[in-house]
Amino acid sequence: MGETAIICVGNRARSDDAVGPLVAAELSRHQLDIPVHLCDGQPGELLDLWDHLERVVVVDAVITGRGRPGTIHVLQAGTEPLPAVSHASSHGIGLAESIELARSLRLLPADVRLIGIEAGSLEPGSDLTTEVRAAIPQAVVQVLREIDRA
Repeated sequence: MGETAIICVGNRARSDDAVGPLVAAELSRHQLDIPVHLCDGQPGELLDLWDHLERVVVVDAVITGRGRPGTIHVLQAGTEPLPAVSHASSHGIGLAESIELARSLRLLPADVRLIGIEAGSLEPGSDLTTEVRAAIPQAVVQVLREIDRA
């Protein structure tokens, strides 16, 4: 199988949107054989990061309305579009749109898994909510499960 990577998306200055970078920090404590990248979610940066990848696990805050803050969602984006309303974007055009752009340009890895953590707040300058902070260990476990499935 081709290259695999983890991409943790987020902005530490926007409450629960910091969950991606915080999951990346926790993953750095594990001895992983694959790279973990931090990304602010800009489409160009995402396209550059997954240009050569066959498999990617993306971690980001989401708002789906299908769970309480801290709920972990696992979505497969490599074979079908993500629901357009499912991503909290403080990153410009949003992760779902970036994925569809990559798909249209034939730059999307064959296997894209999104580990989305339901956000409670994306207010600038505010701290991570208690529920989302409590979900970080579970999100790390889910990321490790996804990379073990390779």
